[in-house]
Amino acid sequence: MKAFSCHCSSTKWEQALEDVIRQVQQGMHVQPDLSFVFVSYEWRDKLEEIALEFKKQVGSKHILGCTAETVVEGNLELESQTAIAIWSITLPGAQFQTFHLEFGRIANEIICAGFPQLDQQRWPKETGSLFMLGEPFSAAIDVAFKHIQREVGDVPIYGGMASGGYRPGQNRLILNGQVIDSGAVGVLIQNGPRIRGIVSQGCRPIGKAYVVTKSKDNFILELGGIPVLEKLKETLDNESEQVKELVRAGLHLGVVMNEYQEQFQRGDFLVTNVLGLDSEQQALAIGNRVKVGQTVQFHVRDAETAHEDLMELLNKDISGHPVKAEAALLFSCNGRGTRMFKEQHHDAECIQKLYGKLPLAGFFAAGEFGPVSKKNYI
Repeated sequence: MKAFSCHCSSTKWEQALEDVIRQVQQGMHVQPDLSFVFVSYEWRDKLEEIALEFKKQVGSKHILGCTAETVVEGNLELESQTAIAIWSITLPGAQFQTFHLEFGRIANEIICAGFPQLDQQRWPKETGSLFMLGEPFSAAIDVAFKHIQREVGDVPIYGGMASGGYRPGQNRLILNGQVIDSGAVGVLIQNGPRIRGIVSQGCRPIGKAYVVTKSKDNFILELGGIPVLEKLKETLDNESEQVKELVRAGLHLGVVMNEYQEQFQRGDFLVTNVLGLDSEQQALAIGNRVKVGQTVQFHVRDAETAHEDLMELLNKDISGHPVKAEAALLFSCNGRGTRMFKEQHHDAECIQKLYGKLPLAGFFAAGEFGPVSKKNYI
């Protein structure tokens, strides 16, 4: 296995592209099996030229990429800079299948199409790993997860939503030499060197855990038989001014993953964003659907908790795997970086300090994909 990452931060996309192509050619010396290309959102209209030229000059067999609000490479998170970052790798013995998912509606049901028909003898269920990049205004990722689970079982899915654009059609995806502005692109990898991942949600619970007693779609109406907004007020009345400030900056809700536990603590929840409050319905809108009977707890996110959570999971990964990691992809939240931490390059530097210098690249996503309790979520 051989892996390599590089970047060029420049005000001119032609110069950045020429530089990263030269670096990959000199750093790899072989044709990559797979490359990721992350490009600053400001260069979205040049992405087709970038993708075609990279494919032509580097010859990577498979390419995924997207536009990004912030590009990451090495120990750098290049906020407020235009840049291209490349991550290339050879995976001996691995098989690859790339795809483009498109989404549509039939009656009241959202469907997706484009996942490859697989030879189940060559692609047995519940094997391998899958990387996917989505366009946030057109990709129904929860529908995609269910579809993929039916096709290939509980394969872990890693990746994130392209970022930078604030309206449909502004973000871009790369699949090999093609540029796409909707849906999701991905690659399914079987065999070859082991791929593993961690999901650091970086939140901590506040108040008490409650059972959902009334909900509709992605709205929670009642907790423990009481209107949800009353429960939220009750929770905040018992918290410090510091916690209230964190809630004003962004409230989150954790959904318990294992209902059979007697007590719940950080790490026992799938954390989702609170999208808004509906005072007319006395409802809370969240980023995922929650069913009646599920247990939830309000959460907040701060720099200290996010740092502790990431470091704890990274150290656990290192101690649990005697074989040293050789390369890393980082799909971080666009609410992190200097929006959360006082210092720059926080997530990338944490990884490099603990693992040693790794070929690492990625981006700040508008939503990240990963498995929690062996099930994939955004």
